[in-house]
Amino acid sequence: MSGDTSLTAPPANMRAVHVPDVPEALAAAAAALRAASATPALQAFRAAAWEAFARLGIPGSKHEDFTYLSPADVKAALLRLPAAPRAAMVEGEAGGALTTLDFTDGGLAAFTVPENVDLHALAGDDMPEDLAAAWTQLAAAEPDIPAALAWSLAQQPLALRIPADVRTSVRLHFAGQAARADHALFLRLEANADVDVTIEGDFGADTFSNTAIAFSLAPGAQVRVMQADAASGLQMLKLRFDLDRDARATCLSVSTGSRLARLAVEAGLNGPGADLDVRGATAVNGENRVHRHLKIRHAAPHGTSNQLFKAVVLGSARSSVDGTVVVDRGAQQTDARQLLQHQLLSPDGRADAKPRLLIHADDVKCSHGATVGKTDAAQRFYLESRGLDTATANALLTQAFLGEALDVAPANVRAAAWETLSAALHEGDAS
Repeated sequence: MSGDTSLTAPPANMRAVHVPDVPEALAAAAAALRAASATPALQAFRAAAWEAFARLGIPGSKHEDFTYLSPADVKAALLRLPAAPRAAMVEGEAGGALTTLDFTDGGLAAFTVPENVDLHALAGDDMPEDLAAAWTQLAAAEPDIPAALAWSLAQQPLALRIPADVRTSVRLHFAGQAARADHALFLRLEANADVDVTIEGDFGADTFSNTAIAFSLAPGAQVRVMQADAASGLQMLKLRFDLDRDARATCLSVSTGSRLARLAVEAGLNGPGADLDVRGATAVNGENRVHRHLKIRHAAPHGTSNQLFKAVVLGSARSSVDGTVVVDRGAQQTDARQLLQHQLLSPDGRADAKPRLLIHADDVKCSHGATVGKTDAAQRFYLESRGLDTATANALLTQAFLGEALDVAPANVRAAAWETLSAALHEGDAS
């Protein structure tokens, strides 16, 4: 038997079993946070989220959700240890016209909440059971690795409930200089609630901000999200949308990149007539990085979704958009559109786009496409023939290219977004 290995050698066609990479130091830090949880609800939430991460592990070079990112950069960021558990030191007030939540180094630093909006902390005694249960169930099934860690390691997971028929605004601001800051937020919009949400960041160059935000929309609810990446630091943000019957969500992301800026958007159109519009406008220069990962699932009939991402790449910068649309069996009369476009204006830059459709229904209208190119020479010649110099012609064409993604926003938001994008464009030569 000593020379016969047929009983011990695996078959040649046997696939390798995936063993999740779960670092011991990170596991110990997560366990310390769970042990310090102020309430059973918070402890159960953190445990469920950690189990989700433990099933996934740190992503490697073959992980499809991180195809265009540097595995070393991602691993180095995710392996950073969270701060030790600490008591919340928060100053806030009730009243006012809008909700503001200001986070510094992972902790809630200040807040205002109108009287018609409910703010709850998983560490508090007033967390409604239905919110805690829904959020914990979501965390337990989290498929995104950074988001699972954000749910598990956030110092102060908070939930907002917008009552039925309420019209309001929410401003979320994340800032700090800490090596690592995790944030976890859950927003529940009751029937026919109507909410504008602004998400902004301001981080130090070596800060790693890892944030997960989930939106749960009841029938007829509407949310409009305007999100802007910070200009520096390492950033991973997960936005999740769950839409019930006739709910509508609009999301615009604006970015000029940083050392690492990754946005993941996951959406479930779970009720008939749900509608989703996700857009991105990016101008990335120097050595900055911008990555977008999208997964939209149509689980009910008569849903509509639109993805439109536009990016301009200069210098040795890099941009990628990886988008998937899934149409489940039975989600008939779905209308899904996906368009990912890059202008690559530097020989040293890189642009990647990967659109995908997975359709399991037969009565649908779906389209997808991706382009990577330069400024249109014919259009530039037309403008130059009307007296414009090359730089001005290129600027107008680039503004028109990005403007299509921005037109979902109000005029004041479009103007501010274009000012930010234009500053990045002017850092390099777009001629």
